[in-house]
Amino acid sequence: MADIEIKCPVCEVTITVSEFADPDSLYCRSCGGKVQKPAATPAAKKKKPVVHKPDIHYEQSVPNKESERGQTSEWLFHERVRKKQQAEKPRKIFVGPAVRSWAIFTALAAIMFTARYRNVLSHRHLDYLVTYGPIAIAAFHIMAALKAFKDSVFHGVLCVIFPPYSLYYVFLISDDFYMRAVYGSLIVGAGCDTFIFAKKYVILAYFAIKHWIEYGALH
Repeated sequence: MADIEIKCPVCEVTITVSEFADPDSLYCRSCGGKVQKPAATPAAKKKKPVVHKPDIHYEQSVPNKESERGQTSEWLFHERVRKKQQAEKPRKIFVGPAVRSWAIFTALAAIMFTARYRNVLSHRHLDYLVTYGPIAIAAFHIMAALKAFKDSVFHGVLCVIFPPYSLYYVFLISDDFYMRAVYGSLIVGAGCDTFIFAKKYVILAYFAIKHWIEYGALH
């Protein structure tokens, strides 16, 4: 599976995507602008033989000075009107996926932080958040790994072998701004609980493997 390098026409940043990536979901990770996947270059067409024709000279009539002045004055008038209309025309504000994703991240992160650390939830709902927050982050890790496999097998394998690599892929390599916004807001609200949960089970797995090596493998 080959990768293709595409240069953003707005900020001129080069991004690397898979040759099987969906052309409708390609956005620049720097400015959020739409980028186009280069089409396959067609085979070079055969050049037609050049036929030299004899030069034919036509008599050019001398332009009338009065008509030339009239055409020039009218052309200058239209040019001035056009420039004035362009200057008075309001500019459209471009709101790309990067701007929208930042707005989504800000709103969701504020809600998650308030719900987790500002004591606005009851104890029962807070226990739900602490319990299911790590599960939601694990689900987004799986989604990030699948997207990494779709873009590049190399990144997908790294996400499976080393789970924290999915964070690096989502925030620094992937062009999915909306996944980045939701994933980041979940980390703000449940990142600490997920770390404690993972640390607990990593320690349990370490002692289980150590006990098996010391006692189980020797008998």
